[in-house]
Amino acid sequence: MLEDFIETNKIAAEIINCAREVQSAKDVMGLLKVPLEKIAKTVLFIDSGANPVLIIQSGDKRISTVKVCALLNVTGIRLASAEETLEITGYEIGGVPPISIYAVKTIMDGSVAAQSEVITGGGDKLHLMRISPKAIQENVEGIIIGDVAE
Repeated sequence: MLEDFIETNKIAAEIINCAREVQSAKDVMGLLKVPLEKIAKTVLFIDSGANPVLIIQSGDKRISTVKVCALLNVTGIRLASAEETLEITGYEIGGVPPISIYAVKTIMDGSVAAQSEVITGGGDKLHLMRISPKAIQENVEGIIIGDVAE
């Protein structure tokens, strides 16, 4: 699914095969020997209007729900469940990429946008993806760049 999206859209991205499952930014840091700020986690939330919101945040930062609510002008957000994440994105938690997810509002933290290249979820727990934030922005319709870090 992700590889097809990359090929079809001619995106400069590399899928990395992992020898073991990776579920967190710290796992990625240990496996690839890259600093946390070069890792971009993609996390699904549900806002107070029951709308999904995908947030792309640097591995060395936490997502501020207060800042996300202010940016979206909603009263609250909650972390999506594993079931909701799979149903809405088509990917399991730990493998959610920042691209190839349709009709979901997406926010990229400015700290990610400032990087030349990041490592992200690659579709499942055994794959990662190397991609530029610019390529993410070019391939996510209506992406919002903002400060959503704690």
